[in-house]
Amino acid sequence: MKIKLTEKSIKALVLGAKPYEVYDETLIGMLLRVQPSGVMSFYVAYRNKQGVKNRVRLGQYGQITLTQARDLAKQHLGAIAGGVDPQQEKKAVIAVARKIKEEEMTLKGFIDQHYKPWVTSNRKSAEHTMMLLSSYFAHWYETPMSQLTRMDVEEWQLSERQRGLEPSSINRTLNALRSVFTRAIGLGILDVNPLSKVPKLQEPKEIHVRYLTEDEEHRLLDALAERDKEAIRKRQSGNEWCKERNYQLHPVILPHQYGDYLTPLVVLTMNTGMRRGEVLQLKWRDVDLINRRLTIRAANAKANKTRHIPLNNKAITALTVWRETCAPDTEVVFPSPSGGAMTVVKTAWVSLLEQAGIEDFRFHDLRHHFASKLAMNGTDLNTVRELLGHSDFSTTLRYAHLADNHKADAVALL
Repeated sequence: MKIKLTEKSIKALVLGAKPYEVYDETLIGMLLRVQPSGVMSFYVAYRNKQGVKNRVRLGQYGQITLTQARDLAKQHLGAIAGGVDPQQEKKAVIAVARKIKEEEMTLKGFIDQHYKPWVTSNRKSAEHTMMLLSSYFAHWYETPMSQLTRMDVEEWQLSERQRGLEPSSINRTLNALRSVFTRAIGLGILDVNPLSKVPKLQEPKEIHVRYLTEDEEHRLLDALAERDKEAIRKRQSGNEWCKERNYQLHPVILPHQYGDYLTPLVVLTMNTGMRRGEVLQLKWRDVDLINRRLTIRAANAKANKTRHIPLNNKAITALTVWRETCAPDTEVVFPSPSGGAMTVVKTAWVSLLEQAGIEDFRFHDLRHHFASKLAMNGTDLNTVRELLGHSDFSTTLRYAHLADNHKADAVALL
């Protein structure tokens, strides 16, 4: 449709079910695009030197006037007559600005401005990912992302390997950085991902399942008991000191209670096989002491599926006694001093292992210990898979040899 564009004729235009365009009779090449929503925008339509049709947007009606749109259109049409393609000029300006942005955007700048808000909202492992980035890649924080090369990353892999880090750990750590660059590519901040061609280190296929021997288990539990006794003794001694000086007393720890969170945390993990993140995020509303089970919510589970774990006598006792110690309004089973969920237990855990004389045993290995004892006691592997919350049965098969050993021992008794 072609009409003489005036303020009156524009206001008289009728909105349609689909967008349509009105060409100006006064200035050839200028047009007004009318959206069903009522939004109207001015454009200049033209052919470049190669004869290819193109157009450039002048602005939205209401934000610029008809007179301003005509003045802009005349400027563009004059440039077009001189052989300039406004659309290509615009793209070139955007490309230059983007190039400057790429060169100036440091790794830390992108993480702080774009990645951290996104990963915090979209990934359950956000806190762990941010920890890996700051712990392993802080030396690149002030480096522009566009300057980081494949060689830089491969040299980092080599240095971490020489430092004694296992290939699997290096690969998992590097995945955190991969996630940052993948996000930058997705937002259009980078065109090239320097990590895309960096190969993962070869990981040994043998899976070592570490679990406690019977003697180690006794030593671990004894160390926990001694730790609780010492905490109770110190609390009593401290209160006596405060009483003599008329100071406010600390809450009394009864002889059957725990000195702090560590004993119930370890005992519960040993007897449920929960992941560290699952047990630390556990809330009292998900603990059913009457029906002897707890619920792992999908939001806290690695496989994003809710599952229920039965509680044996040891777990019930640990939770019951620990509930007595916690404040009545405590929401999280293992709260941090600030009241939220705990995030790390490394310091207390390492100290406990030293006291128990146990080496090469991670907190996560308590989960392996739980699964291994089930397998060695004849529990079928599918039940083990359900209790552990494995989405892939092949992960559970790492315990198959333990079940086979149990069968062999049973046959040997004949």
